[in-house]
Amino acid sequence: VFLILWIVRVKEIEHVRDEILSFDLEAFECTSDCGAHFSKVFLDVETAGYFTGSVRVFGAVVPMIFMLRLFKAFSAQPRLALVTDTLKQASSNLAHYLVVFTAIFFTYATMAVALFGREIERFATLDRAVPSTFRLLMGDFEFQKMEVIGRQYAFLFFFSFMWLLNMVMMSMLIAIIMDVYVDVKANAAFSHTIWSEAWDIAGRAYLNRKKARILLLKIRPAFDANSEDLLSISDIMTRVPLISRKQAARLMENAATRFLNDNPSDIQLDGVKSFVDEIYNTLGSLPEIVSGIPVKGAPSRRNCSKLAEEVPLDQLLAAASLKLHSNLESDWLGSKAGIGKLIESAQLMAKSLDQSPFWS
Repeated sequence: VFLILWIVRVKEIEHVRDEILSFDLEAFECTSDCGAHFSKVFLDVETAGYFTGSVRVFGAVVPMIFMLRLFKAFSAQPRLALVTDTLKQASSNLAHYLVVFTAIFFTYATMAVALFGREIERFATLDRAVPSTFRLLMGDFEFQKMEVIGRQYAFLFFFSFMWLLNMVMMSMLIAIIMDVYVDVKANAAFSHTIWSEAWDIAGRAYLNRKKARILLLKIRPAFDANSEDLLSISDIMTRVPLISRKQAARLMENAATRFLNDNPSDIQLDGVKSFVDEIYNTLGSLPEIVSGIPVKGAPSRRNCSKLAEEVPLDQLLAAASLKLHSNLESDWLGSKAGIGKLIESAQLMAKSLDQSPFWS
């Protein structure tokens, strides 16, 4: 649209120029009815002026559109999206604040017309008083001119306006935004910086060039997004034959981090502490509930490590599962069934880790 308006404007200006250059000198010496000679030119000049104004307006709007596009691109990076996320989450409170602010602001604009309208030109009408009142809010005022109506009235108007709108309402606006900004910044605190992401992109490009890394577009078809099967590093290397173990491990870690970020847990600290205490007590009492284990003494890391060395891991996990199912009354992970599912997942993970000393 901007380009079309600019082309039309150039054509109209060229048309006006050609008409002026084609005038006969006698047309400039007319003494009567000169409008017949220049009426068409005046209309063409008016049209050219209209398109010139339109180009000026669109020339100011286009950078604004580019800025909004930049904000949309910034939303892909949590640290760059602090501004947009803050305004988005604070939009409801800002809307209610704007209702109150507008009512107070227009009240003072009307008061300014009544008090200063006859003496100060920029307060003569309401449409002039509104931008002038906003300039007053931003600190652009001439108090000496306002004193013309009376020093007492000018002081009362100025003092109440500055206290209510400039100090109270503007401070509340900052408080609303900062309250949300603190939460948004805390959520983005663990995200990567733009510099680390740029370094990662350069590193991926280098590995791709050396054929030491497989693109995610080639890895994705090997997995079903709707599957609930547990995967290990070995499973990834089996399904994607050319992938390295390092990339497979990094893929698992990034997938787990992405899942935790997209599915934040609402577990309270007390629940986590209770669950950890149950596991600690369970590990300490395993010699009593698993027959044939020659381990004695109070619960300790040494006893647990000795258990891991002398007892098959599946037997340990099965005993821990029974203990947890019988004693654990916490609502952690939803229910006891959730604990059982956790134990089953731990068994599969332990097998995929080649029977590593999990408990130690």
